Amino acid sequence: MTADDYADLARHAEAFPPNERTWHLHAMDRLFVGPGEPGNLDRIVHMSPDTLSDLTVDAARDELRIAEFIAAANPATILRLIADLHHARSEWHRHNERADQYRGQYSRAVEERDRLREDAAHWEREYDHASRRYDEIAAERDAVAQDLAQVATERRNIRHNAVGLLRARDRLIAERDALAARLAAVEALADEWERRAQLAESTADARAGLSDEVSLRQHAVVMSNRAADLRAVLSAAPTDTTKETP
Repeated sequence: MTADDYADLARHAEAFPPNERTWHLHAMDRLFVGPGEPGNLDRIVHMSPDTLSDLTVDAARDELRIAEFIAAANPATILRLIADLHHARSEWHRHNERADQYRGQYSRAVEERDRLREDAAHWEREYDHASRRYDEIAAERDAVAQDLAQVATERRNIRHNAVGLLRARDRLIAERDALAARLAAVEALADEWERRAQLAESTADARAGLSDEVSLRQHAVVMSNRAADLRAVLSAAPTDTTKETP
């Protein structure tokens, strides 16, 4: 039924006064339906066509069903049904609007869920990338720490070698000074030999004609030759004081 059909039906029901909109079934010699109380029929809206005594049992039952239906389908019932229908339709529209709102909220929730899933996937990829980068940095850190440990070891070795070199330098300086002292002593000895040779030669000249003149001169020559040889050796092969003496 359309809205016009319901409006037309409501118009017919509302045509009855309020006190005549509720109908009752009256059973006397016939079946009557009207708004009055039992035994008081001011107005009859339905009456069975035959008296009950003229009807068979089945026909009487049929007439009773018709009369009961007519009594039940009174204007008050029709108006209540139409009011309930309007209320149900209003509730349906209201619930439908709420359903549309819920559908919209559900759609937004689904979109938000999808967005959160994308964000979760993005941050999971970022986490994996950060984890790999952390592993790389940790590996680089370990490599740097290893290099630093090696550098520290090399520094200790260099410091140890430097201490050894300083000690070797001090030892070489001491040996150089000792060799210089020995060289000075040798030069002094050469000077002494040369002086003695000159003294022997002058003594031999002063003692000319004596028997030991030849021996004195020979001794002077020997001493002079020794001093010359010693000076020649010192001048020809200078001592290398930069090498470590075993």
